[in-house]
Amino acid sequence: MRRRVFQFWPDARAWPMLLASLAVVPMPVRLWVLRRRGNRIAPDVRIHPGTMVFGSQVTVGRRAYINRGCSIQAAVAVTIGDDVHLGPGVRIITISHEIGPSRRRAGERYSRPVAIGDGAWVGAGCEILPGATVGAGAVVAAGSVVTGDVAADTLVGGVPARLIRALTD
Repeated sequence: MRRRVFQFWPDARAWPMLLASLAVVPMPVRLWVLRRRGNRIAPDVRIHPGTMVFGSQVTVGRRAYINRGCSIQAAVAVTIGDDVHLGPGVRIITISHEIGPSRRRAGERYSRPVAIGDGAWVGAGCEILPGATVGAGAVVAAGSVVTGDVAADTLVGGVPARLIRALTD
């Protein structure tokens, strides 16, 4: 029976997260659903409605704040440190494709982990691509696309994200 359900409705496994992302669902229930699916979420995390988590390999540190409409694709490990803030509409992606031959450019699929260090701030609408690491205390400007590593305590921005300046206290 289960096989038939998944044959006609391939996204059937995602329905608990779809339900939990609704605005009418209280935050403790949303966090419970995420934990129940195997993600490691600290007790004082805030994850707002509309945020979708696909996969069960997400670790979120203490006092992290994930704003509305974020999307986390966790085919492999996604680590979000303590005191991290994700702006609205941030997308964290762990899957991509190699460039294939001309008959089909989306070649072999690959997955790479993503990490966001303690105290980092990722602005609204940013995309963090497979294999990227955002260092502790870094700031990623709104709308940026992070394709590689971001050093700790720096401000980056643009498409692709480039160093704007170092940050000091």
